[in-house]
Amino acid sequence: MTFDSPAWLFMLIPLPFLALLRVWSHVSTGKGGESLVSPRLRGELIVGAAQWLRWTVFSMNLLALAFLIIALARPEWGFVESETHSEGRNVIIALDTSRSMLATDLQPDRLTRAKLAAEDIVRTLPEDRIGLIAFAGRAFLQAPLTVDHDAIIESIDQLDTEIIPRGGTNLSAPVQMALETFEEAESEESALIIFSDGEDLEGGGEIVQDLKDKANELGMVIVAIGVGTETGSIIPEPDSKGNPQPGVFVTDESGQAVRSRLDPAALQKLSAESGAGVYLTLGGSVSITGVVEKSIASLAATRLEENISRRIPKERFMWPLSIAVFLWLLAFLLPASSRSLVRAFSGQTEALDVPPPLPVRAGKSIVAIIILTLPAGHFLSAVEVESTGYRALKRNDFDQAIANYQEELRQPETEEQARWMNLGLGAAAYKAGNFELAQESFGQVLASSGATPAEIGKAQYNIGNTLFRSGEVLLGWDRSKAEGIGGPPPIPDKNLRQQVREIWEKSVEHYEAAAEIDSSNPQTAKNIEAVKKHLEYLDQMDEQEKQQEEQEKEKEKEKKEEEEKEEEKEDEKEEEKEDQDQNDQNQDQQDQNQNQDPNQQNQDQDDKGEQEPQDQDGKGQDPQNQDQQDQNQDGKNDPQDQQNQDGKGQQ
Repeated sequence: MTFDSPAWLFMLIPLPFLALLRVWSHVSTGKGGESLVSPRLRGELIVGAAQWLRWTVFSMNLLALAFLIIALARPEWGFVESETHSEGRNVIIALDTSRSMLATDLQPDRLTRAKLAAEDIVRTLPEDRIGLIAFAGRAFLQAPLTVDHDAIIESIDQLDTEIIPRGGTNLSAPVQMALETFEEAESEESALIIFSDGEDLEGGGEIVQDLKDKANELGMVIVAIGVGTETGSIIPEPDSKGNPQPGVFVTDESGQAVRSRLDPAALQKLSAESGAGVYLTLGGSVSITGVVEKSIASLAATRLEENISRRIPKERFMWPLSIAVFLWLLAFLLPASSRSLVRAFSGQTEALDVPPPLPVRAGKSIVAIIILTLPAGHFLSAVEVESTGYRALKRNDFDQAIANYQEELRQPETEEQARWMNLGLGAAAYKAGNFELAQESFGQVLASSGATPAEIGKAQYNIGNTLFRSGEVLLGWDRSKAEGIGGPPPIPDKNLRQQVREIWEKSVEHYEAAAEIDSSNPQTAKNIEAVKKHLEYLDQMDEQEKQQEEQEKEKEKEKKEEEEKEEEKEDEKEEEKEDQDQNDQNQDQQDQNQNQDPNQQNQDQDDKGEQEPQDQDGKGQDPQNQDQQDQNQDGKNDPQDQQNQDGKGQQ
């Protein structure tokens, strides 16, 4: 079994760690819950008593995710025999971007009309490999041969008169570059389509003659398309952004406005010497796309075509995808059905007002971050100065490119060349991950007194990219892992966040400066938005840390209040105990007073009884006579008492 997109399989690496994290979370939260509940009631009250259900659902979700990743990797096993044949031709479109292409004898101007016609040609050749060359005094390969026609059209849209640093028109330059490109592609049949106004100011006609034999050897057909009219028009003077300025025109040394006219002679000679070449005029009655398609179609007659038997692997991604969907559906339905089965077989009733899960400390939460990635750089044609450094940069040999650029910068021919070299050095250093050198090199362009607005805009943009990536590296965020695996980046400490925040704020400032110079680049606004989202993420981390600190302070405050309340309760208990002891002591004293020695009381009464009563004369009387006398005096005795007294007397 093989995989068509095996890079997706790296997404399987975090899954075991997710399982371990789930186990750790279960163990830590379980201990917290058990400590709050009595062992006798633990099985009834703790939420999640049916742990088997939770683990089953978690396992199903994890397996479903694994099968989904396998499906994205597009597994293949088995083969299907298929017969195919090679098709397609190699075609390069060359566009003249000299200032004369701003002439308005074709509306809105020659360059815009040529770009629209070139895009139409690309759309009529859906099966062919197409490349793009921009030329003026020099030629640059803007896009290599590719079947990605959307990229070609996007490259055509970005062409302007400022993209080539050297002015003028050299018709031999695109021919020479096209021949080199076709040789590298080992193309036997190819076509070159040139859009130009034909004003060969660089004297390349003689050089083109020297290229005739080589073009015929490679079987290259040249379709020359003249852009403009023979009457011509004056050329508007472009501003710093390459846009024509109303009422301002290009003048010659005497101050007269320069009138540019279509010069078809050089273009006709160029197409005629290529054998089956064709010359056309843009804006005429002839369909450009129809003639071009017909001219290129003749290449198919001489191109080698043979049927090839191929074994095409069978894609089986539907199997793991179906399993993933089934597991997710089962994980969704299982909890509700299992609760009903448990109640049916165990006789338990469904609990109402189930308590919420125990809170998890903030330090244990996981924050999933989607890293917003910025493009590696918007390095425009200014860095594409033909040199040993640039050739190494094209080969993606960035260390060698840095060394070559540094060597070339020791003795630059002109200040303008030094700025181009610094832009190239910054691009190479950026690609190599040497952001300090990249920032220094782009800064040299800004420090140059003769830098053009276009160069300043490119330097500002690339400094913004460099600062942003510097912040990522400082945080330890691995962009390859963030884009390929999707894992969350590490959360830095507060001081590191502040340092990165300052770097990213400077990045936004440079992006905004670049946007003021060149507002036509949509990527600048996207990068500004992306960096601001990263800054918002840092703010969210600060807010989360602040909330955690406040929660800790609140917990300390509550703990202190509880301790004070406990102390107050202890004091109240001590006071109550003292009061109770005092009351017990008083009660004991009363009991002692009431329970005196009975013998002592009787002795006291006997002492009183032995005292002989005296009459008024002070003489003693018989006690019986005294009692009788008292009764007679009172006259109030109760009959029963009287009887008792009589009885006593009788006794």
